[in-house]
Amino acid sequence: MGTPYRNQSYTAPVSQLLDAEVCEDKSPGRGWPNYVRDFGLTVEHGPELIQMMGDLQLWNADLDDPAFDAPVRAWQALAQLQYLDAIEPLLNLFRVLEEDTGEYDVLCEEAPDVLVRMGPESLPILQTQLIKGELPDWGELTVIDAMKRLGVKFPDTQAGSVEILRQQLEAYEDNDEAVNGWLVHTLVTFQAVDAVPLIEAVYAHGNIDDMFAGPWPKVQVDLGLKQESDFESDELLPEITRRLQEEMGGMLPFFSSVEPSPTQPAVTLNATPKQGNPNPPPKFGDGFLSAPKSAKPKGMGGFGQGGSAGKKKKKKKK
Repeated sequence: MGTPYRNQSYTAPVSQLLDAEVCEDKSPGRGWPNYVRDFGLTVEHGPELIQMMGDLQLWNADLDDPAFDAPVRAWQALAQLQYLDAIEPLLNLFRVLEEDTGEYDVLCEEAPDVLVRMGPESLPILQTQLIKGELPDWGELTVIDAMKRLGVKFPDTQAGSVEILRQQLEAYEDNDEAVNGWLVHTLVTFQAVDAVPLIEAVYAHGNIDDMFAGPWPKVQVDLGLKQESDFESDELLPEITRRLQEEMGGMLPFFSSVEPSPTQPAVTLNATPKQGNPNPPPKFGDGFLSAPKSAKPKGMGGFGQGGSAGKKKKKKKK
């Protein structure tokens, strides 16, 4: 066991987030504590919470250290405070953690939920971050996912997001195929029919992971341009599903459909619980599945699914 984290720079009430026992006592089941009510946090504590969220000493703390999950608690508190100045530092963590620890699975899982809880006021910041083009692939996927979920929750915001998403998709030849897949999925979710010529060009080029929006025939059906009866049934399935049908026909009952997310495609193996699962089912990036070119988080459960207690998963230091 390493030396317990001791940083005297954090002051009350922010310093309470360094104590796992205190935080767990205030957590409703596996949900987030109410940091505003139970800890007395306000927007005045935002800068100190941002410091805690990006504290690499905490990210490298020993598994048994009570402060091990403090960065996660910090961004949860910032989300509840709707502290918009935290968005850019949060997204910057994808780059920082990739360079420092190489492990950011909990960031992938929770960041979309954090951004959505910031509210629709976060959209201009997210759009700007996407346009700047400085995010690693996993950060870009996070922003697109958050924009989609905000658009679903606040339909009036969709029009502004659609234009930004189209601009990003216009670079489809240079984008990662998973990013293209998620951009198309989001545009289809928003029923962006005006983007059809661009989407068709992406599929014709072939640089797209069709596990998110499905193949081109399914996109046409989902946008109301065609009927399912216009296609053979297997034409509506992602390539990986068709291949699995051919290779594992007798095992198809083991497959289930779920709402897709950037790391949980539309068709997956039945998932085992992400807690204590060192060997998760294959996702894009494993074998013949595609993945962002940047380092893939290890053992990821379900990107942006929300509802988790937000636990960092890391091997105990020796």
